[in-house]
Amino acid sequence: MSQAVLLNVPSLVKVDDYHEFDALNSHYRKLNRNLRVVEIEGLEFTGQYVGLVYLFGQKPAKAVVARMLKQAGCQQANVRKRWNH
Repeated sequence: MSQAVLLNVPSLVKVDDYHEFDALNSHYRKLNRNLRVVEIEGLEFTGQYVGLVYLFGQKPAKAVVARMLKQAGCQQANVRKRWNH
């Protein structure tokens, strides 16, 4: 019997090594082929790299991402940085 997985998107993820974004992308695409995980370039938070999980074609605005970062406790939440596709 399969189990349902609930994932709120958009959401933030933190990883120790930026190479982990490829593995996360692969894993999430097995759950839903429209899920994307991208690194928010140039932003480290508590010594980890920060990424954004969203549905393909529905990438959130920078203001939304900035609010999410601020709620997570990141002080650099102005998000002048960009994220990869």
